[in-house]
Amino acid sequence: MDRCPRYYESLSLLGSVGITTALQPSEEKRLLRKWKKSEHWPKVKEDESSIWNNESLHNFCPEVAFDVFGLFASELHRYADDIDIDVAHKQLSKQGALASDWRWQWSNITPLHYSECRLYSLLGSIGSGKTQETGAKEIFEAKPGVAGFTVNIKEIAKRIWRRVCSRRKG
Repeated sequence: MDRCPRYYESLSLLGSVGITTALQPSEEKRLLRKWKKSEHWPKVKEDESSIWNNESLHNFCPEVAFDVFGLFASELHRYADDIDIDVAHKQLSKQGALASDWRWQWSNITPLHYSECRLYSLLGSIGSGKTQETGAKEIFEAKPGVAGFTVNIKEIAKRIWRRVCSRRKG
């Protein structure tokens, strides 16, 4: 919650509507104050995480969605009413859908893996990681890229050059 505004916002909302345990009031206040000052806090309502009528989740953290609902998704929408549920369940039964199929609970989802979330790349630059304290840079970074990782070629070259120079002196 201290490293990503969307993670915090999603958990806070779920707690506020009783889907999960609510944050302690002091922790909620501290995190809200922190993230509202951040450049990464949503600037317009359309970018905020939200829950409508306890039925539709919008702009959610995919990691939180997975932890709570078992789905990596940014949008999750329940069926509008019992008629829609009955129609969908009959269709799923005809298709032989597995019990684990998300369509038993949700009418629609927008799949999104956490590594594809635009805020995910912030995890390396926000927080109190050891690399920030020492000023060191990671060679491999977990952020959007090939297979979810990128290689910092510039940092590799710097480290090789430092090693070559230190051996010449020694």
